[in-house]
Amino acid sequence: MQPREKIRCTIGIYIAILNPDRHGRLLIWRRTEEGSIIPGVSFYGNWEMPGGGVYVPSTQVGYDYPLKEGVRQLEEEVGIKGLRLLGMRPTSILLFQTDLALVVPWIVSAEPTKGETRWVSTAEYNQLAKEFIGPKEAKEQGLPEARGLVSGWGKRMHCLGLWALTHSPNEDFTGEALSTLDSIIGTW
Repeated sequence: MQPREKIRCTIGIYIAILNPDRHGRLLIWRRTEEGSIIPGVSFYGNWEMPGGGVYVPSTQVGYDYPLKEGVRQLEEEVGIKGLRLLGMRPTSILLFQTDLALVVPWIVSAEPTKGETRWVSTAEYNQLAKEFIGPKEAKEQGLPEARGLVSGWGKRMHCLGLWALTHSPNEDFTGEALSTLDSIIGTW
């Protein structure tokens, strides 16, 4: 009997910073990398939550490995440092076909120190999802840059951010996020 080949897994891990000093708005940043973990696809110029693809090694790792990687990416992309990993964080796991993604909401008074960032309400987040135009499409349309939320309305980034916004200290954002998620799930 031949030994089984170990699976090398890739997941998306995103850290959702919800700032109570900004009325519970969600932090997003503008992508500055040309590539992505999807071969031949770029989201350069689009908006997303800090984080991204993490390769999980085939060797056994601790339960907090993806979270540590998300915190590392948060620091690397927007300069927020010092988030402490105290036990398990509330995490949502979303599976879109073969695409696994995690989002971790963090209610903290933290400010980004690098990158192009925005604080958005649920309504602003939804609008960005509707405005999605990727770099390839922008070039084809003669636009100066990509726009909107990575991958668009009802897709992975949109649903992850909405789930995070259901944890916002702003009840209006929470209600609107739940309502939007209900309408999206109804189309699946």
